[in-house]
Amino acid sequence: MNINNFPIKILRKFCATSIAIASVSSFWIQTPAKANLSFDVRYICITQNYRVETDGSQSGRLKYTAYQGNYRRDETPSREPDLVLYNGRAYLQTRNRLVMTWTNTGNYTYQLIVSSPQGRNINYPQSGTLIVKRGGRVTLQQNCRDISTAEVTE
Repeated sequence: MNINNFPIKILRKFCATSIAIASVSSFWIQTPAKANLSFDVRYICITQNYRVETDGSQSGRLKYTAYQGNYRRDETPSREPDLVLYNGRAYLQTRNRLVMTWTNTGNYTYQLIVSSPQGRNINYPQSGTLIVKRGGRVTLQQNCRDISTAEVTE
């Protein structure tokens, strides 16, 4: 099939339709802004039932440690953790919102989402949410009643 034999009206319609679809798709189907983080990702999140600690850098060794129970920020558990996960991923969804994700066998996904006040960077967290999913469905979602950084360095 030779393109020179196509009527120009059909080519214009095709191009206009393609551009319209591409622009709508790029507008509605947004992916999170991923960034290479240049700082250590260390947080402590105290929820109603868990103490979750993250440690490591975004470059591949992000660690998730969870203790079941009711803890205070200054209270370090004196027992072995209930769950430890390695090789988590982290990305800045916005300047004030950091998403950290780990996966485990059994199709589980663990997320800690940390937010800071508008105008402050993520080193000063104000809120956080712990989310556990199995097969894409949320099985646990608890807000951090206390969230803090632990030696976050830029």
